[in-house]
Amino acid sequence: MLLFSFTTLTHSALSVRACRPTVGATFSLHKSFSAADVQAFASASSDFNPVHLPHVDEQHAGAARGAGGADGNGDAAATPALNPAAARVSSPQPDAPTESAAHSSKSLAGPRFSGPIVHGMLSASLIGALFAQHFPGAIYVSQSLRFRAPLYYDELATARIEVLAIERRKLVRCRTVVEKRGKDAVSRNTAEAQQADADASPVVVVEGEATVLVDSSAVAAQPSSS
Repeated sequence: MLLFSFTTLTHSALSVRACRPTVGATFSLHKSFSAADVQAFASASSDFNPVHLPHVDEQHAGAARGAGGADGNGDAAATPALNPAAARVSSPQPDAPTESAAHSSKSLAGPRFSGPIVHGMLSASLIGALFAQHFPGAIYVSQSLRFRAPLYYDELATARIEVLAIERRKLVRCRTVVEKRGKDAVSRNTAEAQQADADASPVVVVEGEATVLVDSSAVAAQPSSS
C-alpha cells in the first residue's frame, strides 16, 4: 500500500464531498509537494531516481543511471535497489551546501531541469485524489497520461477533472489535467510574488483522460455525449 503525506492540504479540503456526476461538471484542488513528500513517495515506490532526490548517495545515483531507461518525466524504468535503506537517501541539511555538493545536486537533476523535480506519478496522483473526494467509491478503469512540463519542489499545482461523458450510467469519462502557474512558478509568501504567479499563464504539467466506474444509482439519467 502506498502511503503519502499531503502536507499542504487541510483536513477540510480532503474531506469527502460526494457529487452526482453530470456532463460538463468540473472539480479542482491545489497542492504543492515538499522535499519530504517526494522522499516519502520514493520510499514507498522504490523510485530513487536522482532527478527527484538530489541527496541520493553518488554511488547509488551512478548505479541508477546505469540501470536503464526513464520516461519523459524522469521516472526510472528500473531501480537498482528495492530496499529504501540501500539507496541511502539522506535528509537535507540545514546548513548551506558546499560548492561540490551543489554541483552534484545540479548534475544529478540533469541538464533538462533547474533542480530536483517531483515524480510524474506523484503529480498525477492528484487526479485520483479528486475522484476519491468527489466520487467516493469510484474505481479506475483507465487513465492516459502525457507529461508536458516538470513540477519542482514547492511549486503550487492545480489538478482539475472535467466530466466529458457518462456511458451506461456508470462509466464516467473525464478530461484530467495538472497545471502550474508560469515557468518554475514557486508558491511564495510575498503578496507581489503571489500576484505574479496568479497572473502568469498556466503551464500543463500532465494531462490525459480517465474513465472511472461509479455506482449507477449515483448518476442521473442523461444521454451519453460520446
